[in-house]
Amino acid sequence: MFAVDLRQDPLIELLVRGGANVDAVPTPSRKTALHIAAQQGLDVTTLQILMDHGAELNARGERPQGETPLHIAAQHGQHTAVQFLLASGADVRACDANGETVLHRAAVPWEASVAMWLLDQGADIDATTHDDTTLSLTALCGENKAVEAKIQEGASSDDVNRALLFAAGGGHVGVMETLVRAGAYSEHEQNRVRYICLQRETRCPRYSGCAQLVLISWREMIEVRWP
Repeated sequence: MFAVDLRQDPLIELLVRGGANVDAVPTPSRKTALHIAAQQGLDVTTLQILMDHGAELNARGERPQGETPLHIAAQHGQHTAVQFLLASGADVRACDANGETVLHRAAVPWEASVAMWLLDQGADIDATTHDDTTLSLTALCGENKAVEAKIQEGASSDDVNRALLFAAGGGHVGVMETLVRAGAYSEHEQNRVRYICLQRETRCPRYSGCAQLVLISWREMIEVRWP
């Protein structure tokens, strides 16, 4: 485990060849070496060494969350590790103890690329958790009609506010408008949406519309008409 933390591939190779338990879950992390390597986004060589010596690809670790290495890689935005683990046969539909799939772990509004890529690989957007995140995932993907349907089904104000962050993270101005018209509002979320959009505007043209939107007074948003 320390060899993985230190990113020492030769030492890792030496230890596992010498009989080290590649799936050991030492305290306090309660994670396997593969979990740690996936979390840190180590070179795929490290992941391959561990797997070549029998590391369990879908190991759960001894933690209450019961997440797999793929969950961990997705949560920490380690795109290369996510791709490698999936190519090696990791279960994209695996759920943790809270019912969260890999997609749920990847679906963070400030880094949408891993979640979007997982959807392309067959991740289930309709999978629900104990705290249903379907509206947020739908907003992240820019599915405006589906967002409207979820709102009509009775989405809570908290769900609508959270979905606004994800719509901003995905660069979907139309979905943001829909959510604002449905009552999305809080000073805390307003600041986070502004941060997400402005941070990304220089990197991706589609965020320009979102950035312009959040620069308008929050109360005036519902009066905006889009071209």
